Amino acid sequence: MPLDASLRANALRPSIGAIGVADCTRPITVSQTRLGTVHGQLSTEESTAVTAALFSMLNVAHLINGTVAPQPARAPAGWYPRFGSIYFGTLPIGGQEKMFAIVSDDRWNATQPFVIGLRLTSKRKELRQRWEVPLSGGPAIVGDIQLIPTARLEQTPPRPPRPVHCTPSQRAAIGRGLQMVLNL
Repeated sequence: MPLDASLRANALRPSIGAIGVADCTRPITVSQTRLGTVHGQLSTEESTAVTAALFSMLNVAHLINGTVAPQPARAPAGWYPRFGSIYFGTLPIGGQEKMFAIVSDDRWNATQPFVIGLRLTSKRKELRQRWEVPLSGGPAIVGDIQLIPTARLEQTPPRPPRPVHCTPSQRAAIGRGLQMVLNL
């Protein structure tokens, strides 16, 4: 049974004691060199809550099963990025604009100013091969989670043809990759 909006919102932002709240609606990849000092350790309960929130927000179950994530109760007017689709982003990474596979569900995508996606790359690298999932537009790097402003995604990519959707088997590989990378 799906969670109603307020329960789902609370489940996606579990409390982590005196530190505050883990906002799992905004997962990002951070370089180890930028992490800084350790301020505490999550309890088993807190770690379980954060894991469940990330599992839900990133739609790991739907990805692994190759199914479509839940849809909004009412489709909003206008365009919004869709779960399991691939979009060209005007958000430069390393000086280059990239394509992204969207993993946040459409209930989120339809109402929020940003979506969660995985960066696609044109170059395979031996070091990160374990975290790459082959897609027709280039491998998706499951360890490179990005928050992408919806306004920075193009509805029609330049230089067609470009990949449009992940297949069910590709979504399943992405889900297994996220599960492995994030220890979900």
